Amino acid sequence: MNLRVLEADLAASLDANGMLDVLDSYASDPVGGGESLSQDVRARLPAMLGELPTSLVLVATVDERYVGVATRFLAKKVEG
Repeated sequence: MNLRVLEADLAASLDANGMLDVLDSYASDPVGGGESLSQDVRARLPAMLGELPTSLVLVATVDERYVGVATRFLAKKVEG
């Protein structure tokens, strides 16, 4: 088994589609709402995430099959 975790290149269709397939799997599960991602979300999400300067998307693969996604957003600390 070959496990890899790498930063997704959301401009590359392989990583973008792999991320979307994993997210769709989560969304389709009853715990995730039980509905697949809409075509609109699938069409727009990779570019939208790629345009955010503070986002980081990691994808996990096992034997080149996408199996996980982690997304992080860096926020500015709000002084109170």
